[in-house]
Amino acid sequence: MDRIPEELLQRLLQWPRGGDGGQLPASLPDARFSLTLGRLDWHGQPVRDIRTNGHLADGRLKAGLEGRPAFAGRVDARLQLTLDDASLPYRMTLNGRDLDLQRLTALLQPGEKRDLVGDIGQAELELAGRLRPGPVMAGLTRLEATVRDARLDLPDGGGERIRLRLQHAAARAGSRDAPIVGEATGSVGGSPLTLDYRLGTLGGLAGRSAQPLWLKLRADPATRLLAELDGSYRIVDSGLHYDGRMTARTDSLGQAGVPFGLQLPAIGAVTLETKIGGDPTGLTWSNTRIELDSGRLGGSGELHYAPLKYRLQATLQSRDTRLLRSLFGLTGAADRPMRGEVELSGGADRIDYRLSRLDIGSTRLSGS
Repeated sequence: MDRIPEELLQRLLQWPRGGDGGQLPASLPDARFSLTLGRLDWHGQPVRDIRTNGHLADGRLKAGLEGRPAFAGRVDARLQLTLDDASLPYRMTLNGRDLDLQRLTALLQPGEKRDLVGDIGQAELELAGRLRPGPVMAGLTRLEATVRDARLDLPDGGGERIRLRLQHAAARAGSRDAPIVGEATGSVGGSPLTLDYRLGTLGGLAGRSAQPLWLKLRADPATRLLAELDGSYRIVDSGLHYDGRMTARTDSLGQAGVPFGLQLPAIGAVTLETKIGGDPTGLTWSNTRIELDSGRLGGSGELHYAPLKYRLQATLQSRDTRLLRSLFGLTGAADRPMRGEVELSGGADRIDYRLSRLDIGSTRLSGS
């Protein structure tokens, strides 16, 4: 459930909205409850060893629920809700161990086929806020989330899989207007990665308005990859959409692509600045400037995720032909200044190129 129906609140509290808001009945009775079930089928998946208990006293409800759903080894939840306060403040914690991402995705998004294999060792979520009709985010005032020991294998479009391992990830926001900040450490394809991020505010997310986005990625010493994205994002029905300005640097472009299943040219150190935009299907980039040891590239392009394919249109300028040899594997070209226009395309296992114009020294070449 991602929305809180107003009718549910009215029936729960015996408190019609409207007017001056009023106060809840002062004579809410004290009560205790408990329930144990051996098995319950939920959206086609079994949940076993279900136990729930709670008590209501002095206008405050405390309740707990635990069980063994098909998508996890163990899940438990705790809720504290103040019923004698018209704003209905609450605090809720959720904890799960040994979560199967394939089963969990099938439960949350039934009917959608996703080539997703992975698990999460431990996940914890703590929420606080005030119950309101509409989206759950509308009344959220505090968030803290943690994931540990996660494994995710994704298809790379070429028949292989990209191995993502997450040792620890966290996100937190101490108030409705405070930025959501977090960090993550793990690896991609065996190469260590560290990510720091800021993701707007809880209040902004509730309205689905554009939110500021800042990401900083650092990779292992072998490539010294450092990337930073500063922009904005918004969440719509089709998923996450984002745009911003990205800068990146690596000592080895070829090595930087290996963990992600990309065969990139071995052209040494690279510095990049570009405007980037993306959605669940892929990303685009424009106003791009790439500085290399032997030259400069600029242009635009696009990358699609499934299946993995890309297209890059670029102009290139170089002091000599080392860049040309690195990009296209050409031999025998003299070390003279070079200018050209090129289009690259391909997937995870190939690179195709077309030269519409190429000048080497005073010689002009055209064609593919």
